[in-house]
Amino acid sequence: MKQINIHPILFSLLSLTVMFSSCEKEISLDFHKIESNYVIDGDVTPQQIKVQISQTQDVLATNNPQPFTEAKVQIIQTNGDQQQIIPLSADADGIFRPLSPVTGTIGSSYELQTTLKEETYLASSHLYNLGSLTEPYFEWTKVNSSLDMLFLRFTFMDIPNENNFYYIKVYRNSRLFGEQYLNDKEKDGKTIQADLFCTTNTLMDDADYEENKYEESYLFDKDTLIVHISSLDKDAYDYLESVRTATNNGGDPYKMFVKESDPKEASNILGYFSAYTEQIDTLIYYEDQIKKP
Repeated sequence: MKQINIHPILFSLLSLTVMFSSCEKEISLDFHKIESNYVIDGDVTPQQIKVQISQTQDVLATNNPQPFTEAKVQIIQTNGDQQQIIPLSADADGIFRPLSPVTGTIGSSYELQTTLKEETYLASSHLYNLGSLTEPYFEWTKVNSSLDMLFLRFTFMDIPNENNFYYIKVYRNSRLFGEQYLNDKEKDGKTIQADLFCTTNTLMDDADYEENKYEESYLFDKDTLIVHISSLDKDAYDYLESVRTATNNGGDPYKMFVKESDPKEASNILGYFSAYTEQIDTLIYYEDQIKKP
């Protein structure tokens, strides 16, 4: 018969595991049930107009929120003294789209009107042009004698005599990698540049390096980036800024929707409405193709 020797430390760990397993106790958490709320998300771009409505769920819900289609939805487009009513209806996927093929027009303002249970909720946005952009590019920067950093750089010319706001969102292998919020304060009509940190030349030499630890924060060879650059109006920009603040510091983002019956008061409706132009670029990072300093 083969003899099996168990190291004393391993035996002690096994004993502790058995002991703690035998002391397991089921703990039930009592979450207070809260009333469901509506969430409205609307987009107007030169390519499409769409609105999606859903409802909040209990924290223990296991299914995804389902589209809510029992609503009257329309958008009022205003350009100078011209006004157009754009009615929307829910398609089979639960998303509201125009009854006729209509898209956003640069320079126009839009008011989303959503009627739910006899109350109409309003949100407004203006569609600005994005201006002239160069394709995003990678560039190494020397920080000191031993440290180089790789950045993804964005360069574009701001449109003069407008209050412009920009939102940059970058996905790495289909997961959010980074985002930037920019405005043209003190740079009206000038070149605006933004940088997104990607990696360093010392990453692989880090004594604490573990690929799974750095996987979400650093760029690796042959990673694919999808870059969204949008031109927003101030309300949409302020909303996204408030989301970032709420995420980092706690609290809630500000409410974009107001009641038609009381437009000076923010409603309890959640969600986001924005008219925007967008440029989308796809880049693949090939480490050996980027010149180092």
